[in-house]
Amino acid sequence: MAEEGEVPPAPGDAVAAEGGEGAEGAAPAADGAAPAADVTAPVADDADITAGAAPAADVTAPVADDADITAGAAEAGGEASIDLVILPEGYGQTKQIDVMRTVGQIRAELETELSIPENSLFLMNLSGAAEVRDVLPNEKTLRELGLKPGDRAGIELRINYYQEQPAEEYAMPDALELKVVNDRGEEKMVTVHVQRPVMEKPYLGGYRNKGNGAMYHHAVTQTAPTQKKDIHAIRFHREAQTYEYRTRSTQCKCDNGTQMEKVGLYIDSTKDKIMQPRKPYFSSADKAALIMEKCVIIQCHARGFVARRRTRQLRKAKHERLELDARETERRQLEADLRHKREVERRMHPRTFEDFSVLYKELEAWRLNEA
Repeated sequence: MAEEGEVPPAPGDAVAAEGGEGAEGAAPAADGAAPAADVTAPVADDADITAGAAPAADVTAPVADDADITAGAAEAGGEASIDLVILPEGYGQTKQIDVMRTVGQIRAELETELSIPENSLFLMNLSGAAEVRDVLPNEKTLRELGLKPGDRAGIELRINYYQEQPAEEYAMPDALELKVVNDRGEEKMVTVHVQRPVMEKPYLGGYRNKGNGAMYHHAVTQTAPTQKKDIHAIRFHREAQTYEYRTRSTQCKCDNGTQMEKVGLYIDSTKDKIMQPRKPYFSSADKAALIMEKCVIIQCHARGFVARRRTRQLRKAKHERLELDARETERRQLEADLRHKREVERRMHPRTFEDFSVLYKELEAWRLNEA
C-alpha cells in the first residue's frame, strides 16, 4: 500500500523496477510469483490500448474525402452558353444554362416559353465543346453529355405537333337565292339581298302555336340609320389658326335715346359734365392687334408641341429599327456559324450519300487543280 500523499507507480514502472533488481530480487519475486502475474496483466492491456490507437489515424481519412467532395461539388456547378436554333425556320437564341440541369428540364422550360404542347419539342445534335448526334436523352445532364462550366455549344430544336384548327364560323352571304312556290304550284327563284345589321335588335317576345308547337317571335323593322361620316378635322393647320374673321351687326345690343337743341327747344347744360377716360382709348384696331399677337403665341406653342411629338416618334422608330437590325445581324451570324459547323461535320464524319458525294467532288476538284 502507498502512503498518503504519494502517487502509486504505473504498472509499467513497477515491472521495470522489478527487472532492475537482478539476482538479489529473485527470491522475493519467486515468493510473490502470483502478484507478479497480476502486475503483468495490466501491461498487456496497455499494449492492446496502444495497438488500438493506431487506427485512429484512419479517422481523418473521411475528412479529406469530404473536402474532395466539396471541391468536386463546387467544380460541378456552373453555367454554359448554349445557342438554341429552331429548325427549319432558323430562329436562334443564346441562353446561359446550368450544366447540372437535365435535358428534360430544359425541354420543359422551352415548351413553356414557346407556348407549345408538352412533348412536342425535340433537342438534337449537340455541337461545339461536345459532340452528340441525334436526339438528346432526357435523363442525362449537360455535364454528362460532355459540357463543362464556361463552354459554348449549339443545340438544334425541332417542333413537331398537330394543332387542331377551330371550326370556321358561318358567315351569311350578301345575297340568298330562295325557291318560292306560288299559288299555282310553280317554283320561282327569288334573290334576296342581305343587309348587315348596324345595331342589335331588342327581344320583343312572341307566342307558341299549341296545335303544332311552332314558335313565333315578334319582330320590327325600320330604315337603317344613317352612318356618321368619319371626318377627321385638322386641328393644328395653319389656315385654321390664321383665318381672319369679321363680325357684322345689324342691331345694337342696347337701345338708348338722346335729344338735341333746336329752334324752339332749350336744354339747360349748366350741370353737364365732360367725362375724360382715365386710360388711353383702346380702339378696335388695338384690340385686333392684341388678338393677332396672342394668336401667334398660341400658334407657336401648338406648332412646337406637334414638332416635339413628331421628333419623339422618329427617335423611337429609329431606336426600334437599330435594335431590329442588331437582332437580325446576330441571328444571321448564328445561322452562318451553325451552317458552317454542319458543313464541317459533314466533311469530317460523312454519313449520307450526299455527304460522300460532296467529298468526292471536292477531292476531284483538288486533283484537277494539282494536276
